[in-house]
Amino acid sequence: MLLDPPPTPVTMDSEASATEALRHALDRAAAAMKDTFQQRLSALYSTVLASPGTVLTLFIVISAVFAQQGMAFQEQIDGDVEIFLPDGASSTDLLLEVRTEWSTDLAVIYITTPNAKNPNDTTNITDEAILNEISWLEGDDRNIGGDSTSRGMDFDKDDHGRNDGVLWIISPAQVIKEINSADGRFNNSLCVHGVNNRLPVALDCELLPEGGEYAIPNQDRIDQIIEESNGAFDALIKDTNDMDPTVDSDGDGNFTNDMDGDGIWDTTAIVVGMHHDPSVTGDWADFSALLNHFQDII
Repeated sequence: MLLDPPPTPVTMDSEASATEALRHALDRAAAAMKDTFQQRLSALYSTVLASPGTVLTLFIVISAVFAQQGMAFQEQIDGDVEIFLPDGASSTDLLLEVRTEWSTDLAVIYITTPNAKNPNDTTNITDEAILNEISWLEGDDRNIGGDSTSRGMDFDKDDHGRNDGVLWIISPAQVIKEINSADGRFNNSLCVHGVNNRLPVALDCELLPEGGEYAIPNQDRIDQIIEESNGAFDALIKDTNDMDPTVDSDGDGNFTNDMDGDGIWDTTAIVVGMHHDPSVTGDWADFSALLNHFQDII
């Protein structure tokens, strides 16, 4: 009687070789995928560098398509978010609190110098006298103690609009005042919140140099601030003169709207962010009353 030979036993060596072969196969597949990705990425970079204009145009077209869809979608949204929230809910109260601090109610006061209508006049918005007038309207360290119409619109910088109805102001004068007074505020803050809190000392921070006023400095300091701003004031002040009405310098077909400029800034604006409820001040019942107050200051 013949017996079948026993099956070949599976040894540890054969299992190890199979695992090793599988690992090598996976490594080769991963390396191939990596090479393919790098080749395509290199091709993309080459295309972008070779034809930047084409790629930029393509992205602009794609962005325009998405922007158009986004604008259409936005038209279907009600801006008054609170109508979707229950009355008295904490989320509703939080929204109203945020709206109190971040008002979208604006007043814009336009200011021009005589140069805007007469190029022979050389009065510049950045002249110390003009900036002082703008600063006086806004309120600064020099008129803070005045009466209701001589202390400026934003006479309380820390009240979040509860006393004067003004949350914030943006203007070239305001920016210059912030920069001029920044050194003193920085030194005091560093002393109070840095040195005294972190070191075992107790400095009298009130004895530190006060730094610049929250007011307009002299003309040399003004010129220095503007020069060191690297063109930041271009967004706040404009030179609106058209020096040659016979030339359409912007190529839009209209010869009367060019702003070639005469090198003198002649137009600016004070943008005032107002509290959404002026009645909290106790002095002005609504926006009409607050705006009339601004007019009285002017």
